[in-house]
Amino acid sequence: MNKIWHGFRKYLSNLSFRFKRKTEDFPLKVILLIITAVFLIAVGETYFFYTPPPVDVSERLDHLPTDLRVPKSIQGKLRYRAKQKKLSFHGIMSDLDRELLEDLSDNDLYQVAINGLYKKSQKKEISLGESLWWAIVTLTTVGYGDYSPEDSSGRFLAVILMGFGIVFTSVLSGTIASIFVERKLREGRGMKELIIHDHIVICGWNDTAENLLKSLPLAGGSSNLTVVLVNELDGDIVSDVKLRFKDLDIKFVRGDFTREEVLRRANIHKSKSTIILADLSGGHALVDADQRTIIAAFAIKNMAGDTKVAAELNKKENEEHLKRASVDDILIYGQFGGFLLSHAALSPGIPSMIMELLSFTLGNTIIKSRIPSDYVGKQFIELSEYYRIKRKSILIGILSEEKDITLDDILSDESGGIDQFIKMKFSEVENDYFGDDKPQINVKINPGDNYIIQDI
Repeated sequence: MNKIWHGFRKYLSNLSFRFKRKTEDFPLKVILLIITAVFLIAVGETYFFYTPPPVDVSERLDHLPTDLRVPKSIQGKLRYRAKQKKLSFHGIMSDLDRELLEDLSDNDLYQVAINGLYKKSQKKEISLGESLWWAIVTLTTVGYGDYSPEDSSGRFLAVILMGFGIVFTSVLSGTIASIFVERKLREGRGMKELIIHDHIVICGWNDTAENLLKSLPLAGGSSNLTVVLVNELDGDIVSDVKLRFKDLDIKFVRGDFTREEVLRRANIHKSKSTIILADLSGGHALVDADQRTIIAAFAIKNMAGDTKVAAELNKKENEEHLKRASVDDILIYGQFGGFLLSHAALSPGIPSMIMELLSFTLGNTIIKSRIPSDYVGKQFIELSEYYRIKRKSILIGILSEEKDITLDDILSDESGGIDQFIKMKFSEVENDYFGDDKPQINVKINPGDNYIIQDI
């Protein structure tokens, strides 16, 4: 027993030392100390508990003790009966006079037996497990009442445990609430790792970002889009953006999107597509935007090669770097400004027409539509007539995704020695002469009336 006690004291000492080094774990300290106290109290209560065994008055009445003290609720009846029978009665039935008990009701006999027989002669200590059960029930303020201490020392320990119960309930509920609040705060600050998929990631922030958010539901044909913003904006600005774009499910990841750990928090490898803007958030200068865009493009393609990436550049000379990173679409800032301004001066109306086609709110716009299967193998003019008559729209071109020719497409399916030798020799060459398996987007504007529609 002494070894157990010394070991327990050493455990508490080490526990206290660790708590001093980690003051932020205060709720955990309180809970652990309360659990420890509950165990000690439960051990102590095993010496002070009494449990009433099943009452069978008819079998036990013959064994009543000679110094039986009758309950006050029954004494009046017994005094009246003793007076009728000319017997003496002073509250203690020393001679166990049967004549005073024979006409009592079962309920009165039950009270006599409980008061005398079971409270004095049938004391029973409970086990440690039962004591722990009582301590847990009392600690959680449930209080079934199947056990109760009768000794004053046991009641004193019970009062202490009740106090611990109040503290335990408060600390436990507060700790659970703080966990959820902290999780929500981390999400608001953009520090939480997202567990989502098929979302759109927007890296960076500038003046065009809000127009981009307005256009996404219209371009996608649905408002049920999940958009993850990865930038270094303040939380208040992001909260304002979320309020103004309620039709989008906007998530926020705060940090430098050129770092893989930040992209990993945005779950970039399960994203549907990624847009990299010329970033001005967090005090970043415009002159450094292209450099950060290129670094982010390489990082994203390295982490999620299958995701489609579109990037915005300020300088055209940096376009080759993004092509090496296999960026799918590259937009140069101000690339079409000269075209629009020249036509505004020499061909008035063309800029207005183009602006209407590129807008979702001015009436006519450009959309992508799947070709009906009935028109595969037919001429372009037939498909154009279908869209003009049935869809009330003008067909301007055909968009398809085509794979490059690979070495496997040229060689036969048989695993002959010559084919294996050719594959081995081409694998030793650094240059990839046959491309990869990634489909390439092929656009044909007004291919001609006789163009045959292929299965795309």
